[in-house]
Amino acid sequence: MLLPLIGFAVGCVVFTVVGSIVLGYFAGLPLTRTNLLVFVIGAFPGAAGLGYLHELIFADAKHELHSIAAVLVYVAVMLIGAILGGTTLVWLKVLLTGRLGRSQSF
Repeated sequence: MLLPLIGFAVGCVVFTVVGSIVLGYFAGLPLTRTNLLVFVIGAFPGAAGLGYLHELIFADAKHELHSIAAVLVYVAVMLIGAILGGTTLVWLKVLLTGRLGRSQSF
């Protein structure tokens, strides 16, 4: 009963760390609290969507992955989906608000 809540909490922590790294070093977008929150919000559907796509392609009829390598690739695909989803949502937020928000950085 608590497993989904624990998974959500771990996901929030992992996506926050990944968002800090991506926004701080690679994306060219400002690392602010708001952008980090938007990144985490966008990371969940990105990870779920790309994970589901991977499952449709590589899982068997029972939706199972049978090797350790397949599970590790699944986790990597979900991380890539989180990065794509989070970065895209932050980019859209910056585009729609029309400001980079550098004055609110950490």
